[in-house]
Amino acid sequence: MTAIPATNLVNIEDLTSATMTVAMFKHEPQDFSTNNGLVFRAGFDDLDYLDFTILNLPSGHEVVLIRHKGSPQPGTELCVRSNQDNVASVIRKACKFLNINESELQWVHPNIEQQIAIAS
Repeated sequence: MTAIPATNLVNIEDLTSATMTVAMFKHEPQDFSTNNGLVFRAGFDDLDYLDFTILNLPSGHEVVLIRHKGSPQPGTELCVRSNQDNVASVIRKACKFLNINESELQWVHPNIEQQIAIAS
């Protein structure tokens, strides 16, 4: 496991392969902590320092919520594995798990956006 010694930050890619951003929630990590009891931890990736939490959905899918420290855009990213099948379904399952309406997504990857809209 890669860590930055002075801070004990963990490289998220050492913990999960679910690092492909497919959507972004309007909510910040503290909202998820308050409303869902999720615990975010500090880490980094090849882009920036970040706060993240790994979720194992009841469906068996693993997703990650990430907030990059240097991002000028508010919100929390929803990430999946790059080879994930039926990403639209996983996004819906994550929203349901988090008790969030899909309308609270402020961005959905363009390749998936239409699938989300069709299913709504």
